[in-house]
Amino acid sequence: MHTSSRWRLALLALLLALPNCTATCTATAGYITLDLLSTNSTACDTNLHALCLASFQASIDADCKVALTPLNGSGVYVPGIWSTNAAGTYKRPVQCPTSASAPVDPGSLTPSALKSAFQTALERHVYGAAFVLGISQVTWTNGTVTVATVAGSCTLKYAITKLSAVDNSITAMIGSDAEPAVCAIDGTVSNGAECQLALIDDCPPGTRPVELPSGGKACARCRAGTYSVDGKACTACAAGKFVGSVGASVCTSPCAAGSYASGDSFQPFLGQAQNACQMCNASTDPRYTSEVGADYCTVPYIDSVCTDGALRQDCAAGCTRQGKLFDRPLFHQEAWFMGAGHEYNAETTTCDECPAGTERKVGREDFCVPW
Repeated sequence: MHTSSRWRLALLALLLALPNCTATCTATAGYITLDLLSTNSTACDTNLHALCLASFQASIDADCKVALTPLNGSGVYVPGIWSTNAAGTYKRPVQCPTSASAPVDPGSLTPSALKSAFQTALERHVYGAAFVLGISQVTWTNGTVTVATVAGSCTLKYAITKLSAVDNSITAMIGSDAEPAVCAIDGTVSNGAECQLALIDDCPPGTRPVELPSGGKACARCRAGTYSVDGKACTACAAGKFVGSVGASVCTSPCAAGSYASGDSFQPFLGQAQNACQMCNASTDPRYTSEVGADYCTVPYIDSVCTDGALRQDCAAGCTRQGKLFDRPLFHQEAWFMGAGHEYNAETTTCDECPAGTERKVGREDFCVPW
């Protein structure tokens, strides 16, 4: 046989021996929903995985790729980084991913391969494959998934609260480990702290109820930027305030001067979380500033006038008292306000003086308010 023919046959044999993903990697799309139950310390309540993945879905698609999708994660921020330089952090935080992460190919459909792909997806979720956040171990036990992180030695305990129980999906291929959590007095998910057997019983402060398929409800940690006083539901922080950890029962910390938190007053979606205050110099004008507990930043302009067509309220033509221009970085909009001591009269389209015993500060209230 000619030498070149032997090489071609050898190459063909090698190609035939390689795994054929098109033929072997077929699955039914499915998912597992995981909710954070607890961490091993208060310091770990600000762990980056806890911040960005307080509630998420782990899914497999028809091409056998594993991906993570955060649930209700908008408005949660973590420190930005300079590419792979972890020490070179931006002073300004960046938002956690809000959509599905880049899918990870498990290589095969064995339980160990799928769990390994799940761990890889966790490591890449926050900053991507360029800078992974190390996970030392992921343990699947009786409807729970415990994640041990490399940095900070944090342990995050999740409950599997929902799944798509279909043949040939991720739940079926992982096996008995991918089952819904069960609330029990002495179980893996403990009654009273991490769950409630009776639906009428409230979860602890700092958590929210998530009904379990087997009965009862898991008590999932409130995501960062939200809080729960009574364990019935998590509420977004008010404008000008923030909470930077999961599992908060109150949100009373005001933003420092020179920063702001829009809160749910000016967010495009009600209930959006706010776990970090944004610096005022996010604007192109470095003179922007704010008071303590502000929900936006302002910069005064001297000899400015109130003009027609303001975005938040229409100022009357000819109102020449000093106004103030401010920018809400969330919308990148500018608006003129009337001078202090005046409010807009919609019926007469004039700027009226505040009645006795009331006042209006520029850029703070819409109308005159009592002293």
